[in-house]
Amino acid sequence: MNKRLFAPMLVLALALPTTNVFAQGIGSNIVIAQATAGRQAAIDQEINMRVKAALELDSELKTQTILVDVVNGSVRLTGQVTSAANLDRVKDVVGRVPGVAAIDNQLMVKPVSPL
Repeated sequence: MNKRLFAPMLVLALALPTTNVFAQGIGSNIVIAQATAGRQAAIDQEINMRVKAALELDSELKTQTILVDVVNGSVRLTGQVTSAANLDRVKDVVGRVPGVAAIDNQLMVKPVSPL
């Protein structure tokens, strides 16, 4: 075989397996990140359902307009409650739900106006 062709082919042959392993490593990290994100999304969905259920089970809070969003265990609450007491009650109820890491309470107090 011609020495001029052999040397570049040898370099290429030695470089390819390393590149392939490196590419597989990157791909593995992406797959792991996707799996982790998928697990976290499932956990967040479970927390979301538990928070909504806890609010529904509370006789005062089930009539309030409360929207729940969960990201990485952090619960964001938006909407309206009719009193400051209900605002405190929401914090207490949501804070007792397993898996809740933090509460971002953006609820607004809007008292019911008399007719």
